[in-house]
Amino acid sequence: ESYICVPRVVMGMKAHHFSSSSKDSREKYMMLHHVTSIPDHSLCIVSAGEFDCRADEGIFRAVSSHKYPSIEDGVNITVSQYITGLSEISKSRNIHFAIHTTIPPPPIICLRVRSPPQKIIHK
Repeated sequence: ESYICVPRVVMGMKAHHFSSSSKDSREKYMMLHHVTSIPDHSLCIVSAGEFDCRADEGIFRAVSSHKYPSIEDGVNITVSQYITGLSEISKSRNIHFAIHTTIPPPPIICLRVRSPPQKIIHK
């Protein structure tokens, strides 16, 4: 069986945007807009969650602002809401989802680099 893959990108999309409890945002609006353009009975590959795992965003930020009591709770709740949100979309549009997991990049360590050494001229 052959498939045609048509990318639908939402910059900044987090797994928690799939939750019905997430507030309206540009990312959630764009994601829902893209979903309406997918024909019924389609297979849709979804990749979200990388931003949720970054050290300065998502779950870590939510734990530090006391939205979740621990990182483990934040992960469990976010994943549960992600799967529930995809399931609701799947049922309403009869779309089948394949989840492509992603790994966040390591934290970037900024080092101050000195200017290159001066050339030494030997006489």
